[in-house]
Amino acid sequence: MSPIHSRGLAVGVASAPEGRLRSSHGRKPVETAAARSPFFRVVEPRQGRLSRSIAPTGLEEKQEDRWARRLPRACARGYRTGAPPGLRQRASLFLAAGLLIALSLVLNAASLWASEPPEKAEPEKPKAESPAKAESPAKTEPPAKAEAPAETPLAPEVADALDKMDAAGRKIETVKAPFDYELNQTLYDDVQKRKGELEFKTANLLRFEFTTKPQETFVFDGRMLYDKKDSTKQLIIWEVRLADEPPVESFELGKTPFPMPFGQKKENVIKHFTVSRDAKEEAADQSKRVVLVLVPKKDTELAKQYTKIALWVGAKDSIPSRARLWDTSENVTTIDFHDIQINKDVDAKHFVKPEVPSGWETVMNAKEAKK
Repeated sequence: MSPIHSRGLAVGVASAPEGRLRSSHGRKPVETAAARSPFFRVVEPRQGRLSRSIAPTGLEEKQEDRWARRLPRACARGYRTGAPPGLRQRASLFLAAGLLIALSLVLNAASLWASEPPEKAEPEKPKAESPAKAESPAKTEPPAKAEAPAETPLAPEVADALDKMDAAGRKIETVKAPFDYELNQTLYDDVQKRKGELEFKTANLLRFEFTTKPQETFVFDGRMLYDKKDSTKQLIIWEVRLADEPPVESFELGKTPFPMPFGQKKENVIKHFTVSRDAKEEAADQSKRVVLVLVPKKDTELAKQYTKIALWVGAKDSIPSRARLWDTSENVTTIDFHDIQINKDVDAKHFVKPEVPSGWETVMNAKEAKK
């Protein structure tokens, strides 16, 4: 047998006894290599079939016979009849080429399959926890509120003046004093001067009456503040506090010409104001009064109306006799009290709702209850 060896495979058919097969042109011999092939072997003749043939290794006898019958008839006939060597060589070459192509395709596919890396299984994604099971974020503590800075202690001379004014105010039950009122509207360069009379009775009953034109009267009965305007023929009413609310401090009264300067207690003054003394004004005052400067504290009702208040307090009786107010509209109001009468009789009818002629308009401003 003279097989053809290609790419490590020994394939072919040989019938020459010398075991050599010449090429189709009959010149160079091709060495026999069937014995070295791991894939094919020589099949010896049986029952008058092909004298010699090839078959894949590992086949049984019946399978080898079927493999031999699949060879082209021309090739088989040539081997039996002893056809010329050229024909036998060409038949062997055709057979070897066909087998070579088929086996190469099979082996290449097998090598490709073996060289492909196995697919990596994707790691299982962790199941998302339901919102109910998911851990809630750590609760953060709210930032601690910054403590209000400690108030600057009162200067000794300021504390002394407030103590004396507090002591004098606790003795006051009624006050009656005429006053001169001056309103300087600095933005318009306009100055208005009026005269009036103040009456006060504990606790927190007030009456301001302007006796010169334009005439106007303010009355506070402890709950309602009345503003009687003769120029417009109106009575305007403000409900300052509800029936179940505590009494209102006179310093907190709005809508009046000026805060009540008499009978103020030290703790109330410190609650609403930052207090100091004005040495320059004291030096210029001919009556040698103590001048206290009161600056409203932030977030108070008075801070919405005034930027500064100054009180001229008598050095002997510790009773305020002048007040000057700087409001948020840049107006400057000055009130000078004369002939101040302390604890004299006052008419109780002066602290009730003013009577107005028929035909006047009444305007009511009720206070809303806190929810």
